[in-house]
Amino acid sequence: MEYGDYKEALRCYNQILELIPENSTALYNKAWLLSELGSFNESLECYDKFLELKPKDSDGWLNRGNTLNLLGRFDKALRSFDKALKINPFCDYAWLSKGLSFKELGMFDEALKCFDEALTIDPSNSNVLHAKALIFDRLKMFDEALKYYDKFLRLDPDNIDGWNNKCTILGKMGNFNEALNCFDKALILDPNDGSLYYNKGLAFTQLDKNFEALDCLDKSLNIDSENGDVWFLKGVVLVELQRFDEALKCYDKSLILKPGFELAVNARRDILSKFNP
Repeated sequence: MEYGDYKEALRCYNQILELIPENSTALYNKAWLLSELGSFNESLECYDKFLELKPKDSDGWLNRGNTLNLLGRFDKALRSFDKALKINPFCDYAWLSKGLSFKELGMFDEALKCFDEALTIDPSNSNVLHAKALIFDRLKMFDEALKYYDKFLRLDPDNIDGWNNKCTILGKMGNFNEALNCFDKALILDPNDGSLYYNKGLAFTQLDKNFEALDCLDKSLNIDSENGDVWFLKGVVLVELQRFDEALKCYDKSLILKPGFELAVNARRDILSKFNP
């Protein structure tokens, strides 16, 4: 549905509610539309009105909690998810959303327990597998993270974020050649993703393959020339190739895009000190 269609649907629900203010279906659908349009506070108000009429609607409580998550009100979201799960304890998406609230609160053990509950209900819920992989990554449990990225990608093999995250995990584990193969697979799916070229270039630097890294970074910059991190890494590679004037220009470009970027400031100073002691 396009933005204009959402607005037109919202206008229709407003007309219905002017005539029948307690039309629960219109309130529910209006709340959902407002959330899709980014009007989260208004959406929350509609869910509250809906739940006054339908207090035992588990989907209403679930979506209310999701809206609170989008507002960053994770503690209150947890209470909504608890109410949803009291009504329907077999809703894997309620367990997922509750886990995501715990994740945002830094309560990773509780989040993992929720994700395990969700997977008990539906072992093929790819969103839960991805969320679990992200937490293991955050906890630096890279073997576990890799296992869940593999499970996720078996279910959703065209997901670029999943491939990018898997490649990055392999790099963190020091498996740079495997990471490069992984990036190649991801780039077949989306050859216009600059972050993939950046991360592939980073893997090449770890293998001291500076010309290959430089090629990847140039491809990344051809896609997005306003990324200060890419300009900085290109500068690092050029220093390794003894191309100091070009490296200095890259650091300058990085600092234009990221003023005060400490790594670029220090790298630039190091070059200048070599030629202007």
